Amino acid sequence: QQINKRNVNGDTPLLLACHRGNTEVIQQLLLYKPDVNLENKHNNTPLHWACSWGFKDIVEQLLLFDADVNRKDIYHYTPLHWACDSGHLEVVQQLLWWSKSCSESSLTKADVNAVDSDDVTALHVACGLGYENIIKELQIPELKVNAKDKKYENTPLHWACRSGHKQAVQQLLNSKPDVNLTNAEGNTPLHLAVLNQRYDVVAFLLSQPDVEVNTKNIKETTPLFDAVSLSHFGIL
Repeated sequence: QQINKRNVNGDTPLLLACHRGNTEVIQQLLLYKPDVNLENKHNNTPLHWACSWGFKDIVEQLLLFDADVNRKDIYHYTPLHWACDSGHLEVVQQLLWWSKSCSESSLTKADVNAVDSDDVTALHVACGLGYENIIKELQIPELKVNAKDKKYENTPLHWACRSGHKQAVQQLLNSKPDVNLTNAEGNTPLHLAVLNQRYDVVAFLLSQPDVEVNTKNIKETTPLFDAVSLSHFGIL
């Protein structure tokens, strides 16, 4: 069918319209019932583009036409990953809540724990970028708050502490993550906050009763030792 015809990049007319945010064109295309889940050469679907750019009206239209919210692109990013990566709170809300209430199809129930090619979840992404409002939306009962990525075995809390996002750390603690989990190098979130000179995060973590301050990493160093050896005297 011409409506699903691809160009040299594998893009269909619907993919291009979603990439450009052309709502009127999309409405006209949908009248001809295109395949809303066709991918381009990078495995991007129309929903990936709409979520990445934050086109919430287009996201709604695509979900009504049974767009697959869990389809993964070439990097194994889902639409939810892209919405979190780009900081689009309302789109995150649509994917997690609107889709659940408006469809019984398994294709339209966003998997909050889906991982990309590096085992990174949407929560990792939101924590690394400090989007505390998005973190709050992701905190649903099935959320795996202690999920570890593939490269360094960092949890979302590691990501937030490493990046210095105090408010994100505060919000994340509402899900009761294990604040003392270690990564592949034996570092706790407190280690990473110290190593990256995230003074506000360090102070906040130290105020938490469950945080262990004497944990040693694979180099046999504690957070205090790291602070002294790196001359991070503002932490002391």
